[in-house]
Amino acid sequence: MQQLEFSISHPSLRVNDAFRDFKVRIEQNSIQYPDIPKPVPAFTQQTTTSYSRPDKNLYPGNNEFRAFDIRNTTYNGIGVNKIQLEQGTYRVLLHEDKLKVYSRYVTEKDNNGKYVVGANFTNHPSTEADYVDVFFTLLTNVPFIEGKVYLLGEFTDWNIDNRYEMIFNPRLNQYEATIRLKQGYYNYRYVILTHDGKLESKPIEGCFAETENEYNIYVYY
Repeated sequence: MQQLEFSISHPSLRVNDAFRDFKVRIEQNSIQYPDIPKPVPAFTQQTTTSYSRPDKNLYPGNNEFRAFDIRNTTYNGIGVNKIQLEQGTYRVLLHEDKLKVYSRYVTEKDNNGKYVVGANFTNHPSTEADYVDVFFTLLTNVPFIEGKVYLLGEFTDWNIDNRYEMIFNPRLNQYEATIRLKQGYYNYRYVILTHDGKLESKPIEGCFAETENEYNIYVYY
């Protein structure tokens, strides 16, 4: 788990009761965790309110995001196994993904789930990027009985959407999905939407306190 410690400086505000006057919302890599209790102050002084409590503001570290680079269709970028041209559309086969839950934490520089549209060797990479079909595979011995598997990242608008559902192939013992995306550099991870409506990434991605995450803290007065 990762613990957040932060304080609010409010020299120009009249704060009578920090517990009621401030509402705090926290996002980890643009994701909210509704099951985690909302932050409450540890103590308040005349111009500062502290949210440093040893038993509060605990968030799962998760793992670094996976990545692939499809800015070029003439050679294999990061995460790309093969590129094929089929009926005028490029089909990109990514390397087969494996479960990380049984692996040790490895420091990897990622973009915290974000993506950047672009294409190499163009004058206007953000507007001249083509659409390509990207084939994802996640190797598992058996399907996850606790729920459905989805792709998640900024390119999914951080939402669970049927367009990004992974379908289990029992013949090959793997989850598969083909997603049409614009050329660019992408981060992603796999998550399970459980039958009771919770999102879980740990059974696939693992969870480590050492993971580098980006936190956004929004304060409403």
